[in-house]
Amino acid sequence: MEKYSGIFMNYRIGRKMQYPKKGIIKVLNWDFKETDNLVGWWIGWPEKNPKLFGRIISHHGKKRHLLVNFKKGLPGQAIGTKIIIAKNKSDIQT
Repeated sequence: MEKYSGIFMNYRIGRKMQYPKKGIIKVLNWDFKETDNLVGWWIGWPEKNPKLFGRIISHHGKKRHLLVNFKKGLPGQAIGTKIIIAKNKSDIQT
């Protein structure tokens, strides 16, 4: 049961639009060259008592942040807060 912490950096944004169901996260204490190993893992926000869940879909940018797809959009207060990352959704809820 591996768990990691991360920070929700921002929503995915385009030239004219913001995508509230997609976000960019930074994983703490993780080698940025190995972010491909985390694709398919689950995300829970907030870190203490997760209520919103998402899934890592790919890496993002040259610093290898991760792109996450959430079922519901995250509120604006989520930017800069900690999240929890685990391989299975059931590991986050316990």
